[in-house]
Amino acid sequence: MHKYIRATSIILIIFFSFTSEAKISIEVSKEKELLSKEIFLKISNEHFFRNQQLDNINLQLLQSLLKQLDPEKIYFTKNEVASFRRL
Repeated sequence: MHKYIRATSIILIIFFSFTSEAKISIEVSKEKELLSKEIFLKISNEHFFRNQQLDNINLQLLQSLLKQLDPEKIYFTKNEVASFRRL
């Protein structure tokens, strides 16, 4: 009986946590709107990925990530690394 009450309580908590959401209303001032446009333009025009192809970027990021996660090459097999490159 105790397990049933506990399971029901957990299910209800999960259900209510998903159904309740906070409504946030953010008023956007003209100044913030202009700032967001400026940031977008700077990122799209001056970002260091701008002049590179996406495939090259993905390969560089994968190599950097593998170097950080497995510098001694003892955790990932060659097949795993090859499968990462195919993604």
